[in-house]
Amino acid sequence: MPSCLRSALAVLLFLGLAHLSSGQTSNTAVSDTGSVPVLNRVTFRGNVFDETARTEHWVVFFCVDWYKPCQHLRPSYLALASDWERELNKNQLLQLSVRFAEVDCAVDKVLCNDQLVEMYPALVHYHRGKRVGYWENGGGKVEKEDKKMHDWIENEMSFSMVEVQQDLIGSNETKDVHQHPLATAIRFAPLAAAIVGMMVWIFTVGAEVVRGFQDLSSKSVLRLRRASSTSWAEDLKKPALRQQKTPESLRQRLPESWARERQRIEL
Repeated sequence: MPSCLRSALAVLLFLGLAHLSSGQTSNTAVSDTGSVPVLNRVTFRGNVFDETARTEHWVVFFCVDWYKPCQHLRPSYLALASDWERELNKNQLLQLSVRFAEVDCAVDKVLCNDQLVEMYPALVHYHRGKRVGYWENGGGKVEKEDKKMHDWIENEMSFSMVEVQQDLIGSNETKDVHQHPLATAIRFAPLAAAIVGMMVWIFTVGAEVVRGFQDLSSKSVLRLRRASSTSWAEDLKKPALRQQKTPESLRQRLPESWARERQRIEL
């Protein structure tokens, strides 16, 4: 069998197994009834505090196994964990809505202190690495505390379901936002074309006006040069004219009184 055909069959087999696993939603990302993951300081930070992890919400049960309230409330917590994971994680493969876990504070006391757990048992709700909800045992009767824990988990998970719907709406809005700039560009294209045309017209008219001023100034300079050259030529002609003037004409320029007093000039 050719290697390319074997590769194609392997891909088809992988897709078929993935499809079968997606169809079995009741067994996907759901803790077994009666057990949840037990986290320590390392696994806690790698899962609950990792904002890039594949789980949006974590609900963690903090307790010690030898404490009677923990022994009484833990079975109820495990049953609720299994039911809510099955409800909220169905039809999900790559991204999970919620996971439930527990921490043994007798083993990881430092971790429990870091999470500000003072009473046992205590439940903490984390969303994307941030603490968003807290419940602790009030010291009452087991039935009463069990009812309080049940109501608290139901309230927190209702918040989770609303948030999942908001995330879906937000993703659709994000797609609309990505499409919006293109629609905006198409809508403002005529205005942009008009602005560009107006700018081209302004530059063209401005260039013509500047060229006109340049031509006018060059003509003015030429006229001034011609006028100055003409006056200069006339000034050159004046001495020759003065040399050609007769004594009679010079005498006519003398004052009449001076001419009468001096009819005769002796040398």
